[in-house]
Amino acid sequence: MTTRRGTPTIRARAVVAGLVLAITGLILVAVPGSVAASASRRATIPDVTVLFGRAVHVVRRTSRPTFARAVVLEVDGFTRGGKKVTTAAGIIEWRFVFDNQLSRSRFSSATIVYGPRPAKFGKVNGYRQPFLEDLRLSKAPKMTLAAAVARLKQAGFSKGFFNVTLRKPVARRRLNPLYIFTIGAGRFVAVDTVTKRVQRFR
Repeated sequence: MTTRRGTPTIRARAVVAGLVLAITGLILVAVPGSVAASASRRATIPDVTVLFGRAVHVVRRTSRPTFARAVVLEVDGFTRGGKKVTTAAGIIEWRFVFDNQLSRSRFSSATIVYGPRPAKFGKVNGYRQPFLEDLRLSKAPKMTLAAAVARLKQAGFSKGFFNVTLRKPVARRRLNPLYIFTIGAGRFVAVDTVTKRVQRFR
């Protein structure tokens, strides 16, 4: 009798336990999904140092030999809607600008864009006019955009930026490739990718 009297209680407990496990299971299944969705929304495009070589590969293999010897001149990073951001993750699109004069085609320069998400490289666009005021970048710098932003903040420029350009400007003295941040109307700050020095840029 004791066993029989206890049976309904055991069954009731089993049912309750089952419901708890079922609810817990749903939570366990739902949470990772929502986290994944949230992570997807927050996902950023690859760093310019990662995309650099891939951009060169894509451009040089397009309509050969039209851009067969194209070389990167600068890379422009854009924020969503041109709004100010404070982290490297705020850059949602990269535009690579190429010097194509060595290819001896009708196009003196070219561009290709990566992003925004779902990100991939777009179409290569050729231009008859050359792109001036920059020296060629034969390879990507070792400094990532995130590292440059960190240096920017350490130097006291912590209020954010509207866009950024990786370039090696034509100058009287030799310059290393620079990350040049637009921090306001006509206001720029450069981070040297080699010396890591931060200074205002004109």
